[in-house]
Amino acid sequence: MKEVKRGRVKKILSYGLDSIVVTSGSNFFYLTGLKIETFERPLLLFMSEDYSFLLAPKLEMERLGDLNVTESLFYDDATDPFKIIESTPTLKNILRKGVKIGVDPNLRFSFFYKLNNIFKDVNFVDASEEIQLARMIKEEEEIKNIEKASNILSKIFETAQESISPGISEAEVRFNLMKKASELGASSYDFIAIQSGENTAIPHHEFSSRKIRRGDLIVIDAVVSYNWYNADLTRVFSLGKPNEEVLSIYSFVRQAQKIGIESSISNVTAKSIDEKVRNYFKEREIDQFFIHRTGHGLGIDAHEKPFISSTSNDIIENGQVFTIEPGLYFPGKFGIRLEVDVVIKEGKPHIIGDFPLDIVII
Repeated sequence: MKEVKRGRVKKILSYGLDSIVVTSGSNFFYLTGLKIETFERPLLLFMSEDYSFLLAPKLEMERLGDLNVTESLFYDDATDPFKIIESTPTLKNILRKGVKIGVDPNLRFSFFYKLNNIFKDVNFVDASEEIQLARMIKEEEEIKNIEKASNILSKIFETAQESISPGISEAEVRFNLMKKASELGASSYDFIAIQSGENTAIPHHEFSSRKIRRGDLIVIDAVVSYNWYNADLTRVFSLGKPNEEVLSIYSFVRQAQKIGIESSISNVTAKSIDEKVRNYFKEREIDQFFIHRTGHGLGIDAHEKPFISSTSNDIIENGQVFTIEPGLYFPGKFGIRLEVDVVIKEGKPHIIGDFPLDIVII
């Protein structure tokens, strides 16, 4: 029998909710271990501390039929699932007047709108913060999955080193890395960005038909998951020896990253880590070229709490996993970003992944 992770449900409810409703996506996976996407067909899992109700399409009965919930109902395409919800008396255990129900931010607004119209006396609230706070502290098994994803990325970078040569396109390098990720058992590899030449100055440039030329700088930013837990690393390659300007900018980015890593200790604010990195660039009058936050949390989603930014109120704690990824970008010329994944253990930062941070010269 498939298990709803009751401890995780209680953790979310402990932040002031009576019940929660989640839908297909990362939060459903967090609470059930099941990776399911139902698209335009509603999948709703209502949970309080002592009651759970699942509504799902019949075509998912094989995967969800033995989920250990109090009650489950499966509907076909000729049935309005919200009519089922409206006519299910036992659901009133959760959907009663005055209770505070946290709503999964992944729930489509059209589905929420129908729910809200049926249960007008229920206090539906956005559960983004409560769910993210619960997910922010990783269990040991979650950390192991992220470490395995990071190991896959290290091997992908080795493949990149073998693939990069004059005349190969960004798209072709990306294809080679995606193929390698699949061979290594990655659950997903949706974002593998290959940035060469002037494209390195565009932080979220993914790939193009541009041919890599001798003398090019190449930045590879890759996200892969293992058992659906993500690692996210960025490394810098150079086809030929980089010039002095590139080496100088690289040294600034590397030192800023070192400051960010060393500042990542328990009980400090995420904001203070970002501030130290930003101040390092400011002292050298290059902070205007650092155009994004210092990092973000990792887990089932590639971007989640804690956010290492100037506006973040997150506090660094044991069990968190996040990136430290400063970068400097010079439009039309080049950019450099270095990204490591850090896990906090015994109050201190530990880097996940072992691929070198030095510029890889090919």
